[in-house]
Amino acid sequence: LAEPAALLKEVIQREFQAGSRGMSFRIMKGVSYRVGSMRGRMVEVGRSLELADSGTLFVTSHRAVFTGERKSIEVPYAKLLDLNVYTDAVQFHVSGRQNPPMFRVASGPMIAAAINAATQRLL
Repeated sequence: LAEPAALLKEVIQREFQAGSRGMSFRIMKGVSYRVGSMRGRMVEVGRSLELADSGTLFVTSHRAVFTGERKSIEVPYAKLLDLNVYTDAVQFHVSGRQNPPMFRVASGPMIAAAINAATQRLL
C-alpha cells in the first residue's frame, strides 16, 4: 500500500514572562533614573502540529516506510510498540525512538487495517 503522507512534528510555543521591582529617582524635571532588577522565565503557552516533510508512506508485509523530500523513516513491525489511529493520521510508537513519528494521511483507519493485516500474517 502506498499513500501520500505528511510527516508532522509537535512544536511548543513559548513566551518570556517577567517581573521587575525597584525604585525611580527624579534627577530633574523630565529625567528620572531607575534602579532595580528584573526576573523572568520561559513559559510554555501551547503546542501545535506543523508540517515537517511531505512524501509517501509505504505499508509492506514487514515494515512501514516513509520517504520524504528531506527525511526517510523506517518502522519495522518487530519494533512497533503501539499505533495511535486518528481519522486523518497515524502515529507509530517504536522501541528505541523517543519521539513517535506522526503521519497525516487520507484515512488513518485504512492504514491501521493494512498494518494489522500485515502483522497478523507475521504471527
